[in-house]
This record gives sequence, structure tokens and C-alpha cells, in this order.
Amino acid sequence: RAAHALGEEYVPNVQVREKTTGEEGAGDLRDRYAGSTLATPELEEEARKVTQGIEDPVARARALYEHVNKIVPTEGRSSRAAQVLLEKAGNRNVLFKALLDLSGVPAEWAFLRPQEAVMPRTDWAYPSASLFSHTFVAILPEGKAPVFVSLSDRQTPFGRLSEQLQGGKALLVGEKGHRIALVEAESLEASSSSLVAALKLEDGIDVACDVEFISRSVTTSAQKEQLKTLPAFQKDLVLRQIA
Repeated sequence: RAAHALGEEYVPNVQVREKTTGEEGAGDLRDRYAGSTLATPELEEEARKVTQGIEDPVARARALYEHVNKIVPTEGRSSRAAQVLLEKAGNRNVLFKALLDLSGVPAEWAFLRPQEAVMPRTDWAYPSASLFSHTFVAILPEGKAPVFVSLSDRQTPFGRLSEQLQGGKALLVGEKGHRIALVEAESLEASSSSLVAALKLEDGIDVACDVEFISRSVTTSAQKEQLKTLPAFQKDLVLRQIA
């Protein structure tokens, strides 16, 4: 009413957008890694050395995963496979993808999105690359579901996903196109954790404590590795807190 009284016209702010198929976003992601996995004699020799005698494609992928994790202990600025291999630092996913290609393992870049229940509401009529922020490599065994692998965190077991990504969506980007697929969720048992402690009263106020911590959760994989290397006095503190 105030605008009308002042003789002003009300102009609504309307944005008209055309529905998209996501090809533009997929193209952006494809371009991000274009040329990063080009073959070189050194890469070919590395792939041959690691996978020689291994027939199963997933077994070959697992061997390459363990090898890359071993020889590239640190991240770095290198984003080309040949350079990562030479410097033993950089983007492990790029080196892994290059070695997969040279070993004849069917694989594509995959960009994952957590399950919708934990994400803001999304209009899927307008898909974009920004919706998929977790970079993986998808192993594509014939007749089976994709196996999603990332070497961004060296503690993540081969083919396992964090709980937040299970049940989400994956944008798979290959040379011939792209597609969005649902990510299977593991059973509750596969991601379960348990803590068993046996306490025994000793003389005075002393307590003997024997603890068994069992965790199948991907989220706690790094924590388990840290517990293995704790100094004795820190382990003692942890046990005292449990007791």
C-alpha cells in the first residue's frame, strides 16, 4: 500500500531458469581431471609391476590401492599422475585412476553426495557439480554394483564409505557421458561398534582393566590406528577413564 501511495510500481524479483540435465556440471568435473591421468612409460611399468599375475579386476584395483597408499604417504600440489609417481607426493586419486586405466580395470571418476536426509532440500530439476563434493574413483566390475574408492584419507579401508555417504547419490563421469546412481548402504552390523571391558578389583583401590574395542565403522578407522600407536602413559590414562 505504501508503494502505491508513493506512485511507485512494484516489480517482483523473478528468476526464470531452464531445466537442465546436469551435462554442464558433469563437463566441468570431467574437465577438472582432463589430462591428469595420461599414460607414460613409467606409469605403464608401475601398473604392470603391481598387477602382474592378478586376473580379477577388483583384486587388481585393491593391489593398486595398497601400493599407491604405500608409496605416496603425503599430499602435495602435484595433480598429474606421472608427477605424483615421481615425487611420491600429491593427489593419490589421480595416480590411482591412471594405474587402473593402464591395468585394464574399468573405472570412472565418481563424485558423491551424502544422503538427502542430512542435506538441505535440493531441486533436482537443476543439478550442478556443486551438489557432489566428495571425489572418488568408481571401480565398475561387470554385472555388479560400483565399488567406490578414495585415497584422500589413507586410513579409509578399500571400498568402504563413511556412514554419511552411504545411501546418498553418486555422479559417475566417464568419457562417453555421465549418470547419477544411488549409493548402496551397508547393513547396521557392518558399521557397528562395541566396547567390552573386564574390571577386576585388586588390593586397596587398584583396579585391573582389560578393554576390547571393536569398531567396524569407517568413521573410527583413523581413531583405531591412532590408538595402536599411543604411548603407554596415554593408554593408561584412557583405561583409567574407562575404569
